Amino acid sequence: MKNSVKSLLRSRNSGLLAGLFIMLALAAGITPKLFVPSTIISMLRNNCIYVFLAVAEFPVIISGAIDLSGPAILSFTACFSAVQQMNHPDTPAIVWVLISLAIGVACGAVNGLLVYKLKMNPMIATLGSQYVIRGCAFLVSNGAYIFPHQVSESFQSIATGKLLGFQAILWYAVVVMILAAIFLGRTMLGRHVYAIGSNMESARIAGLNTGRISITAYMISGFLAAFAGVMYIANFATVNYQAANGYEMTAIAISILGGASVTGGKGQVSGLVLSVMMIAVINSFLSMLPGMNLWSDAIQGLIILVAVVLNKSLAQREHLQELKEQEALL
Repeated sequence: MKNSVKSLLRSRNSGLLAGLFIMLALAAGITPKLFVPSTIISMLRNNCIYVFLAVAEFPVIISGAIDLSGPAILSFTACFSAVQQMNHPDTPAIVWVLISLAIGVACGAVNGLLVYKLKMNPMIATLGSQYVIRGCAFLVSNGAYIFPHQVSESFQSIATGKLLGFQAILWYAVVVMILAAIFLGRTMLGRHVYAIGSNMESARIAGLNTGRISITAYMISGFLAAFAGVMYIANFATVNYQAANGYEMTAIAISILGGASVTGGKGQVSGLVLSVMMIAVINSFLSMLPGMNLWSDAIQGLIILVAVVLNKSLAQREHLQELKEQEALL
């Protein structure tokens, strides 16, 4: 029992939970209006896009790579679906949603092929595809803004429709988190993603098709980024080709803070849930303080640095613990 309590206190999630409570206490003392029910719902709703992008990034980071193109895919699919439903109002919205999701999968497949077939550095490959995809968003939208009056109510209802008193986008976020936890923790493919992230060569020797697994991780990332694009335009009803510019750093910050190792092979969705909530509180808290929203990028950068250092220290501690256990057996 004592060891279990000690293990819980040392666990990453307990640290995240403690940090979240501390931030909530500080925010409550400085900006009490943050805890008005309507404000909390609005905060959760506006941060759902980060949930989709962070979950999209998660399997790629766990596989030992990185994807910087998620927000560009979001922008492209948001612009595409909005323009198409404007130009073809009689076509059911689900048609453009499905095509947008297919576009996201195709973009992810291209990223995977660049990285694992052409052996390009993941950061360089996805940075390049990010600019290409955002250029496609510019072309499909003609560089113009799309405003709420141009987006049909039926399309907006995809995200704003209510179920049990809560908007649909909140339910989608919960479902995506649950499915991600099941995929990574309960499926064979999910375990293979961890395996190639832990040691690509060992996974290959063990008979795993590392290329297929890696490309699949990118395809999942593209699918979820496209889903984020559909949710973006349906929720906010306004978009242009620069939408979500810079969101990739927030998604990476959430993933790393949630426990995803930059070297791959580690990370749990439970940590991702807590890190999303921390980022949501930080962003909402700063937005309520005059002039402080300018510090959000700096704070997110600091979060990435702290999370990387924390991940490294935890990995070293785990390694030392394993060595001690091996010595004890000898």
